[in-house]
Amino acid sequence: MNKRNAPQNRSQRGVALMMTLGVLALLLIMAMSFAYTSKTDRMAAGINADLLQARLMCESGLSRVIAAMKYSYAGAPSPERVYPPTWTQADGNSFPFAEFGSSDQHYMVSANPDTVDDSGLPAELQVPGLDDSLIAAIPAGSAEWVHILGDVDGDGTDDLVGRFAYLVLDESGKIDPTAAVTPDWEPFCFAVNSSGSGDDGNGWPNGTEQPYRQYFFYDVNANGTWTSTGIPEGSETRTGTCMAELVIPDAFRANLPSIPWDRNGDSNWDRGRWFSLQHLFDGANLTLNQYLALGADSYDIEAYHNGTDQTDYHRFDLSGMHWDPDLGNSTNGWDELATAMTGPQAVAWLDSDPVGFWQDPANPSLGPALLPAAAAGGTGGIRAMRDLVPDARQRREVLASLIDYSDSNLLPTWGDTDGDGRPDFVGLEMSPYNNEVEFQVAYAWRNHPHFGMLGRFLLHCELELINPYDAPGSGSLPAYPDQVYVQVKATFGYGGPGTTPPGMSTEITWSGTATVAAHSYAAVPLIPTSGTSSSTWVTDWHPDIPLSVTAVEIRVTQGSAAGGALLDSSYWTGSFLDTVSAGPNVIAPQFRHAALQTNDPRCNTWDTCWAWTHPNDWRNGGAGDIGHKNSLFDFGVAGADPEDNLADPKDACQADDGGISTWYVRNGPMRSLWELGAIHRAQPWATLNLRSFAAGDARLLSQTKLGPWTVTTGKFNVNSPLTAAWNVVLPASPVYEYDDAYNDPGAGSDAISLTGADMASHMATASNHIVERGALADLGVGDLQEGDRDRELESTIGRLANLLTVRQNYYTVIVVGQSVKDLKGNNPGGADVCEYDTGRYCRVLAQQKVIASVYRDALRNRYRVDRVEYLEE
Repeated sequence: MNKRNAPQNRSQRGVALMMTLGVLALLLIMAMSFAYTSKTDRMAAGINADLLQARLMCESGLSRVIAAMKYSYAGAPSPERVYPPTWTQADGNSFPFAEFGSSDQHYMVSANPDTVDDSGLPAELQVPGLDDSLIAAIPAGSAEWVHILGDVDGDGTDDLVGRFAYLVLDESGKIDPTAAVTPDWEPFCFAVNSSGSGDDGNGWPNGTEQPYRQYFFYDVNANGTWTSTGIPEGSETRTGTCMAELVIPDAFRANLPSIPWDRNGDSNWDRGRWFSLQHLFDGANLTLNQYLALGADSYDIEAYHNGTDQTDYHRFDLSGMHWDPDLGNSTNGWDELATAMTGPQAVAWLDSDPVGFWQDPANPSLGPALLPAAAAGGTGGIRAMRDLVPDARQRREVLASLIDYSDSNLLPTWGDTDGDGRPDFVGLEMSPYNNEVEFQVAYAWRNHPHFGMLGRFLLHCELELINPYDAPGSGSLPAYPDQVYVQVKATFGYGGPGTTPPGMSTEITWSGTATVAAHSYAAVPLIPTSGTSSSTWVTDWHPDIPLSVTAVEIRVTQGSAAGGALLDSSYWTGSFLDTVSAGPNVIAPQFRHAALQTNDPRCNTWDTCWAWTHPNDWRNGGAGDIGHKNSLFDFGVAGADPEDNLADPKDACQADDGGISTWYVRNGPMRSLWELGAIHRAQPWATLNLRSFAAGDARLLSQTKLGPWTVTTGKFNVNSPLTAAWNVVLPASPVYEYDDAYNDPGAGSDAISLTGADMASHMATASNHIVERGALADLGVGDLQEGDRDRELESTIGRLANLLTVRQNYYTVIVVGQSVKDLKGNNPGGADVCEYDTGRYCRVLAQQKVIASVYRDALRNRYRVDRVEYLEE
């Protein structure tokens, strides 16, 4: 049996051994795989730790930059601190900026006061798209690594754990290219289709707000519709409405990123916006000059900062759209303001204290709001008015004129604040301006055969009105009311105590209806409607009668009868005394006259603005100067009118030889801040003065704005020292045209001769910086104020102001962080080994690079990191 099975058992020997060896081999492979995986995982964990440490180095560097700037530029706003890049301190505590050669680009690099470690710098600070010449211009050795130390090995000495370096680029003086390009490639003002044509051609119904046009569109023909002919970008016609007026290179527009939306219906994808500097670098392929002029970030708080109480207040929206409850109707916020309030209420609203920017006016007990949108725009008044115009009555008339200038109705804003039945202020509006009232006296004595000597006199009154407006439908100027009803009430005294005839007094009211042609003066004949204008005495003959006038009131209402809407009102009270003489037995009466005339037809409300043209002289014959230009002012004298200062003043009333300075009043929302200068200041021959901040009214430019936004983008920092940027804001020519639909027609035109280099050179000195944008008026740079006429001198400043900011500073911060292994005194060599201190070496384990956009509110020295992009891992 055993012998028979022997060969079979012999053939199966070694199988177990082979199986055992196979299992052992498999176990060996698995063990080796596990060991390798463990090793690689450990290496990966180490690499990830190194990368994380490098990233933390970057974040530490960014925090160090913000902390250093916050410390360096703390304190009350001052010209030096408001724009740090050009500020150099002597105390060694500043965060100093330098300049790239002659490029005007300001920068700041990291420095290490304890050791000199500049290995690989500044090349390591280069990012894709940034012009190489900028980095190359950083002087060798000026950029240094900042060391992070710690006792890693526990030997009691510090080891190098990591290091970082940073480059801070000032971007605050640049133009936001996205804000300078509109969605449909043309400058804009507010867009509502009110053309009456059914729709706007793109399917939007008439009278509706356009979803893609919730901006501002140039209403060139001043007809209130967005369908007006637009001013194309590139025309360089500036009104100071928005940054889209600025002309940026066409090639730049073509590189804007596309978005999948055809907003303007042209069958092409519309363009998006640049959302970061690196995005701009990557997509626009900027030249050095374009980079120096353009920056992808800008953000401005539409509030002015009050240095006394350190509070932000709303900038007042002059367009009225911020408080217009229905943006799709045919009226604007000013009209609805006037409708919702009486004249005194509306003026008091403007004259009130403004609301704090961050406070919710509906819930003041809640304290500062988290979002600026919580505060309603346009709430409250214009703070500077109280300082600029301390006289309450004068200030209210200025504010009433401000309302009248910006609404579109035909009625002046007026109010009777003291309840005496007479308006205390009347805004200049669609009204005839009372210019002169003339009183004629016919006086005679005769010997009556039955009654002895009889004396008799008659009083007659005429009123002169001025109409500087167009006839209805004849042009772009407002249309004057067809008819007006005028009343002149005067108090006369003749004779007096102890005299013969005895003293008498009478209050006479004359009335009449007038139609004053466009661009003309007219004398309105009046008839007595109450009181008496004649008297007879049965006394002895008296050749002289003392005649006095103590009060004159003029009211002009709309329509052909009493009771219409008030258009204009004037009041004079005082004492005018003269002696009227006549010879005896003269059948024909002796005529005398005297005229009470305003010394400025635009400033005729108050008694102090009127004067007798022939004081103490009742002259013989003639009709005075009724129907002619204002005789109190000689328009032919060069420089006599402080508002124009012209040798040959332009006639405001084109059909007459007279003239009124700055007479043009347009009804409708303001299109530019310079129109503030057309508002009368309620002083003779004076409009608001935008040509001076310290001595004038230019502070209003710091507290007013155009448009409804609370937070906006695109404002240009006026303190910019960048020539390339200023060249875009102030192009050589042509610029600032005056012959357009919203200016005084026929005023001529001037091109500004101030260059970008002028402004950049001026702003390169920290002491020249301005803390409020209204202080632009006091810069005195070159020919900042162009022209000969008042409106032209103010135009440049007013057209620039709405485009400018002083409070936003933007910085691009590039940080390189490295995680390192401290080799101490050992130098094994290799590309990743560097000497970080004398005789001490380290190996770079990982490197991270970030580019961040940092916003600084210059007036509050507050910082915000808007965006961080990690460029290398």
